[in-house]
Amino acid sequence: MSTNPSALVDQVRAVLQLVRTQLQILEIRHEHDSHPRLKQHLAADLDHLSERCHVLERILHSYTDSPEASSPRAARLSECIATIAGSADPRSVVALEHVLAGQLADRIRTLESLALAAGDRRLQQWARGIHTLGAA
Repeated sequence: MSTNPSALVDQVRAVLQLVRTQLQILEIRHEHDSHPRLKQHLAADLDHLSERCHVLERILHSYTDSPEASSPRAARLSECIATIAGSADPRSVVALEHVLAGQLADRIRTLESLALAAGDRRLQQWARGIHTLGAA
């Protein structure tokens, strides 16, 4: 069984964009929070998501020469995320994080299937590991 390589690359880009969005929210939360213990927890989450971004970037580099293709839609999404996360309305931020986690879980499941179809066992195992741990 084989898959369209561009579909796999598009899926990796989508997962990377969602992880970057999660990272952006955490950065804003870390910046605005004043509780030392929560700030420490957020810093650990930032490190974890940063590493996940680096892994996805390396995966993207292994598939394409132009891994940094960003869309105008992604830029608009980033602006909206910053506005919502910076609003200081915890309910909005929690709702946003919930929606992103659901989208990320769906994308990771799709990525795992595409990696399987493409015969990329390493990517498939990575996606399965992330899915097993939970997308967030």
